[in-house]
Amino acid sequence: MSNWIEYYGCRREDIGIIDESFRLFLDVCWPYVDYFTFSSCRDDIISEEQRYGDFCELKKELTPFFAGRTVRNEWFGYGWGPSKYAEMCIYRYRASKEAKEVILSCYRDLLLHFPTDKPSVKALRKFDDLCLFSRGKLFLGTVSHEYQVCLYPLTIQMRSIATSLQMWHPCKWCDERDRRNIYKFNWTDEPS
Repeated sequence: MSNWIEYYGCRREDIGIIDESFRLFLDVCWPYVDYFTFSSCRDDIISEEQRYGDFCELKKELTPFFAGRTVRNEWFGYGWGPSKYAEMCIYRYRASKEAKEVILSCYRDLLLHFPTDKPSVKALRKFDDLCLFSRGKLFLGTVSHEYQVCLYPLTIQMRSIATSLQMWHPCKWCDERDRRNIYKFNWTDEPS
């Protein structure tokens, strides 16, 4: 049996891990986070320089915490794609209290569907798929477009807080292989 639990979010602002429950969720998880990632899928509609469509306020504000990026055809929740269109850029950041506050200042919910009232956030495209790592191993993975959150609770308190916020179920598809090790990937120092 997997230790993973999963939650499927909602497209409505009145349901989900949003606002104060989003802050509470991050507050419980954040002491264990050493790195976190966001991803941006390839977008051939825009220029080659901006091919991942990741020109957003959140990326700009997270610049001081940038710790590398990698281009992949697979990541948490995504398998190997058949073409360049499945390619995504994964951005890695060092965790800190200030970095958490940047995320909370831009988005109101765990799946990053509801921006805050910052005009610059509403006008620009966002990152997707927040993933959290502890000691280099993934313990929270989101797939924003599928409204899916998977959590490998590191403590009883983390499991308790998470399950008190929404309907979580044992995850049938995640296993130990999904606890990706962030150190096994090649990261470049180029932020673009």
